[in-house]
Amino acid sequence: MVRATQSRSPRCGFTLVELLVVIAIIGVLIALLLPAVQQAREAARRMTCSNKLRQVGIALHNYHDTYGKLPPGRVSTNRISWQVQILPQIEQNALFESIATSGAFNQPWENVAAMTNTGSPPLAKTIVDAYLCPSDIGDGINERLGTSPNQFGKSNYVGVFTAYYNPTDPTATNNAGGTDRDATFYDNSKVKFADITDGLSNTVIVAERRTGKSSGPAGSLWVGNHVGFGGAITVWEFQIRLRMERVSNDTDYNINGNSVYNPSSNHPGGAQFLNGDASVVFLPETINLRTQAALGTIDGGEIIPEY
Repeated sequence: MVRATQSRSPRCGFTLVELLVVIAIIGVLIALLLPAVQQAREAARRMTCSNKLRQVGIALHNYHDTYGKLPPGRVSTNRISWQVQILPQIEQNALFESIATSGAFNQPWENVAAMTNTGSPPLAKTIVDAYLCPSDIGDGINERLGTSPNQFGKSNYVGVFTAYYNPTDPTATNNAGGTDRDATFYDNSKVKFADITDGLSNTVIVAERRTGKSSGPAGSLWVGNHVGFGGAITVWEFQIRLRMERVSNDTDYNINGNSVYNPSSNHPGGAQFLNGDASVVFLPETINLRTQAALGTIDGGEIIPEY
């Protein structure tokens, strides 16, 4: 008997070289796609930030409609910020009422136990999402403007309280006849829209400030400033507000610089700002500082160049 022999077909598979080629191709695809994914995510975060700023602008308009003026940048007797004043307008009425009931409007808020160390959480440690840029780091508690356990709810949005102004030479260097002119949110301010004669669409009233990990910009606090808890900014006025640019020093105010004072964000290339008409504008890091300052004044009469 003759037995039929079965032919053995060779097994199919990858050679080592082919496997390495496939891995290399996958690596190249990931390298190409990952930046695009990151850019798409940042674009979405920037849009969310812009929408939050716009909602802050609408809240300020609603406050103005009710009281005939914008809230004070800071009330000097209790150190409460303008952001507390508009809590009812951003659907945080319960938090506002709790702050009022605590007695924080009648004395410096950091002296009130319900604000700083009692409750779950203490009122000043409440995270208010409406004031947080999604591109910023951290969890909503500002760890740069206070030492533990006295660290409070963060805000990435700060009111503009002064801006450089030179009526005779808008391009002059520092200390050449200019002044630091009151803007929108100074101490005990009562600014009305009618006072913003430069035009609501030409006037920046709120700016971004990011939170650096250990140096540089330190974010803000939505509740107000404090004087006794330490932190990166010891000059109280900068804890909750900013100058668009100062007569005596340029370098602290360029956008996305490494100062605790300047406008800043984690958005590449610049930061977002709220205009008086509730529109949001993205200002580039390359903007001329005098132009930046002119956008902050409310009645300077400056001609704003292209930026």
